[in-house]
Amino acid sequence: MAFSRSPAAEGSGPVTDRPGSASGQVADGMKGEQGQGAYKVFGIYRFVLALLVVVSHTWEFAFEAPERHFLSSIGIGNIGVMAFFILSGFIISEAIDRFYWGRPYSFLGNRFLRLIPPFWAAIGVSVLVHAALINHGTRALPAAYFPADMLSIETILVNLTELIPILNVNNVIGLKAYYHFVSYAWAVFIEVMFYLSVFAICLLSWQRFFGRYASAGVLLYCMGGGILLAHLCHEYVHTLYRPLSFVPYFVLGVLLYRLRKGAGAVEWTGLVVVLPLMLVHFSRYIQGEVPLDHAWVANLMTARGLTALALLVMAAGLIYPLSYADAGRRLKNADRWFGDLSYPLYLNHYAIVVGFATLLDAKGARYQLSAILLSLALAYGMNVVVEVPLRRIRNNIRGVAL
Repeated sequence: MAFSRSPAAEGSGPVTDRPGSASGQVADGMKGEQGQGAYKVFGIYRFVLALLVVVSHTWEFAFEAPERHFLSSIGIGNIGVMAFFILSGFIISEAIDRFYWGRPYSFLGNRFLRLIPPFWAAIGVSVLVHAALINHGTRALPAAYFPADMLSIETILVNLTELIPILNVNNVIGLKAYYHFVSYAWAVFIEVMFYLSVFAICLLSWQRFFGRYASAGVLLYCMGGGILLAHLCHEYVHTLYRPLSFVPYFVLGVLLYRLRKGAGAVEWTGLVVVLPLMLVHFSRYIQGEVPLDHAWVANLMTARGLTALALLVMAAGLIYPLSYADAGRRLKNADRWFGDLSYPLYLNHYAIVVGFATLLDAKGARYQLSAILLSLALAYGMNVVVEVPLRRIRNNIRGVAL
């Protein structure tokens, strides 16, 4: 899909991941790309997507019945998450091409540092908030939603390992139902599955045997086609592996990157296939994953349904022109600053939401705004304490600072 370099051009030898070999080539390549649109102004875009999620999760502090209000009923948080999946497909495609070609282990290590330690830190904050609310909240945490054993060592261990299925402690202790201290971690889990898939595909495509007979692009197209075929009948594999249903979002991002590199028949054919799949999935997702029947059509053909679909298409469409946008130093700095807040904002706003939901009785726009501002402040602190030190390590792995 994204990584269509030929074996003849790139070599088909074994993967090395030697620190001095690829990173030096990456740095040299980056020097040539400076000033030629190498930097993509996606930071503010990512921040807005994360902010949409936070706003959607704080409507309850502004309205007694958020579902009755048109803006809150659209599901802007769903739009933010799905658009981020699309953007992830684009960004990871470019990262493989520019930084990690022939270095799959470096790619996997960098992605691990990007997602997992900040997730662990968010769990730590959330555990502290929940412990404080249990002991000092003006209203007790609802027993129906917050189980009595949620602060147990077992629950915390399962939370810390839930993003990596094979290593999840839940597989050992059998804690089938447990409390999520980062309630929205499901989307991060989908990201992890995408990264692991890319790692596996790249690892295979760079091996000597595979590289001799097929380019990486051919292998990716074959696997992508198989996954999309599974998506067509995902009702039958839904209980087996739900993340398959989100494949079209990532594939769309990959195709947008390929279109930017040079559109061909394969890319346009891919768009024709992927776009309907994505829109069908999203239209079902915002309705509670309903069957494809007359009720699905009726709910889709409403102002709420059509607006949600239109906003998702617009958000996806913005990625392509943004990838061409020029940015001066000030815009780049501002873009980086906002972009650095996007992931900690997504991870940590749940602790603020729980606090407000537990302690707050009144409703009003000022309470929603307060929750959003506190979430931003917490995200800023977590970025400084957790992500900035990790960013230095990730830059070393990548071979260049972005």
